[in-house]
Amino acid sequence: MLQVEGRSLLGSDIPTHAMSAAELAAARRSLAQGVALGYSADDLARDLRMLGRGSSPMERYESLTRLLENLSPENLPQVLRAFKDIPPTTEYLNEYQMLLYAWTKFDRAGAIDFIEDLEAGGLGSGELSLSKEELLKPVLSSWASENPKQALAWFEYLPKEQQTHHLKLSLMSGWASNNPTEAAEYLQTQPANQNREYLAGQLASHMFKQSPQSAAAWAEDIKDQKFKEQIFEELAEDWVSVDPKGLASWLEGHIHQQYAWEAVEDLGRGWVASDSTAATEWFENLPDGPAKQKGIHKMAQSWAENDLASMGEWLNTLPDSTTTDRGVQAYSERLAEQAPESALESAMGIMNDDMRNETVHELAQDWYSRDQEAALSWAEANDYPPEAMERTLDIYAKMNAQQLQQINKMINRDQVSPDRMRELRATQAMLQEQAAQFEEMIPKVERTNNG
Repeated sequence: MLQVEGRSLLGSDIPTHAMSAAELAAARRSLAQGVALGYSADDLARDLRMLGRGSSPMERYESLTRLLENLSPENLPQVLRAFKDIPPTTEYLNEYQMLLYAWTKFDRAGAIDFIEDLEAGGLGSGELSLSKEELLKPVLSSWASENPKQALAWFEYLPKEQQTHHLKLSLMSGWASNNPTEAAEYLQTQPANQNREYLAGQLASHMFKQSPQSAAAWAEDIKDQKFKEQIFEELAEDWVSVDPKGLASWLEGHIHQQYAWEAVEDLGRGWVASDSTAATEWFENLPDGPAKQKGIHKMAQSWAENDLASMGEWLNTLPDSTTTDRGVQAYSERLAEQAPESALESAMGIMNDDMRNETVHELAQDWYSRDQEAALSWAEANDYPPEAMERTLDIYAKMNAQQLQQINKMINRDQVSPDRMRELRATQAMLQEQAAQFEEMIPKVERTNNG
């Protein structure tokens, strides 16, 4: 991992690995503070002993925190020897990453050199192991928290295939603690993909924890509309869990803007879980439009998971309109699991013709796949075309035939283990039973259609 065309990442052609005079002076001042606070050789010995077995998790954490706060070039060799003697555990591996983070504060070249000198597999073995990339993450994060531009230059020196999402996440984490606005500016220059969205979420969360008001003001000033939409959504995810009314108040000023609509969805989904009365009142008073429609939809989906009856009662108090159609759709889809006929009756109240027809069709198909007799009886009583049921049955029958064909091919292959063969035979028997059921049902449906 940590080699570039056979050259060490600490080669002379990398000007960014060494600490500047100003950085070294700042590191020395920080280390001197620990000495001034009286961290003695006895304190060091005591904390090192606590890293071994036998200490409670709380004592171990307190000792490790104190030790890393006072880590210095002088005591680093002792700390490394102590870490080397500790048997690998999940906690130990996390602590090693903390050590590398602290080490980088005063000697990033040494920390990187240490990682390079490890065996190819990294640290530890099996499940209790850390790859060189995982060990490099705290180094890059620590470096970016002190000098993000140098850390970025070092990251971009890596070959493209080694510039992984996880390393960039560590870089952005450290950069956000140093200068979040500058980090956001850099992030906007990156391709608008899922990785950027995730990094934007981490950045927004960091800024929100520092100051919700400052984070909101920053989000409002973003010019890139796609990036702005991502930041609004990520801020909403954090904000709704701690202050949904505050989030609602902020979003009211952006309710007609598309970049805020996903944030409104997050508000509806999260707020109804903690205070359904306040959430429904706020959404009822919103002006009609996409934001209200999307918010009610997500609120209905979330509410239906926990209290379907209350959600249905609320929907019944609202006037029928295309704005509430998505909410009725979500309610009907959830109700179908318990009472498919009632769900279909509810779906009939959807105002939009295309949405109503699509929802009724999907609910009827699902019901038919689980209870053909009841579904056909409903179809006859409600003038629902029985041929739609027949098309559904044909689709399921074709899917069954394709799956059975694939299983038969796998069974006929050579070198199939006994355990795998037993699994395949069991699946084959199940599919054959289903095929027999389809053969029995299809003529029955055809007779019903021919009437």
